[in-house]
Amino acid sequence: MASHSDSKVAEERTFQDPEKYLLPNDKQEKDRLDNQYVLITKLLEGKLAWAPITEPKNVLDVCTGTGIWAIHFARQHPSARVTGVDIDTITPALNPVPSNCTFQSNIDAQDGPWSFAPGVSFDYVHFRMILSCFTQPTKVFQSVFDNLTPGGYIELQDLCVDLQSPDGSASGTSFEKAVNLFSQGSLKTGNDMAKSKNYKRWLEEIGFVDVEERLAEPGLLTTSWHESERDREIGELGRGVFQNFIEKGMPAYLRTAGLNDAEIKELSGKAIAELDSGDVRAYHPFYVVYGRKPLD
Repeated sequence: MASHSDSKVAEERTFQDPEKYLLPNDKQEKDRLDNQYVLITKLLEGKLAWAPITEPKNVLDVCTGTGIWAIHFARQHPSARVTGVDIDTITPALNPVPSNCTFQSNIDAQDGPWSFAPGVSFDYVHFRMILSCFTQPTKVFQSVFDNLTPGGYIELQDLCVDLQSPDGSASGTSFEKAVNLFSQGSLKTGNDMAKSKNYKRWLEEIGFVDVEERLAEPGLLTTSWHESERDREIGELGRGVFQNFIEKGMPAYLRTAGLNDAEIKELSGKAIAELDSGDVRAYHPFYVVYGRKPLD
C-alpha cells in the first residue's frame, strides 16, 4: 500500500488506520457521510429501517460514522437504547445527543467475540453503506447472530458497485473507468465492493430466517435523469455525493489499483466533469436485506 505522504492529495487528508480502512476520517469525510445519509434516507422513502420491527429495546448501529442514523433512530424510538460503534473516533453529527443514544469508538466489529456490550443482547442491529468496511463480512454477521435476542433482526442497507446504465451512456466514460478501478483497488485489499449481492445467501447460511432482499428504486442515481421529481432529487443528491467521493474518497483506491497521482487527478477531473454534464445516465443498485434470528 502506498504511503500517504507520497502525494499532495494524500497529505491533505487524515486517516484513522489505513491498514484496516482506506477512507479518510477528517471533516471533509464526515461532511460527505452526512450528505450520503440524506441521499440514502431519501432513497429509502424517509425510513430508517425496512425490517418489520416495532419498538426495539436494544439497538446497535455498526459502522455508525458520525452517528447521524443512530441519533435520528434514538429520537424516533425514545424507549430504545441505541448504541453506535465505529472503528474510528466518533464525533456526533448532531447535538444534543439523546440520552438514550451512546457511542463507542475504536471498535472493529470483525474482532470477535464481541466484548463491547457484555451481557447485552440486541433486538435490532443495523448496517448502512458498509461496502468498504469489512474484508470478513460473514464473521461480522455471525457475531450479530450470536448477540441477537431470539426474534431479533439484522438489517443491511448497502450499495453494489456494479454500475448500471440502461441507455449505455456510461459505457466508455471516465466515470465508468474510475468506478472499475475503484473496484479493482478494493479487491486488492481483500474487499469486494459488490458483496451486497451475497448478503441474503450469507444470512441464510448463518441461520437467519425470513430473510428478505429488496432493491431500493431507482437505485443510487449518478445524475438527475429520471422523470419523477423524487427521482430527479435523488439523482441531484447522488451527483454531489459521487463527485465528492471521486475527489476525496476514491484516490486511495485508485492508487492501490496502480494509478499515480497525475493519472488520478486527470481521471477524477474527467469523471467529475461528466457527472456535471448530466450525460452519464446510470445508477448503482442499492440492496436492503434483513432477516430474523429464530425464536428457538
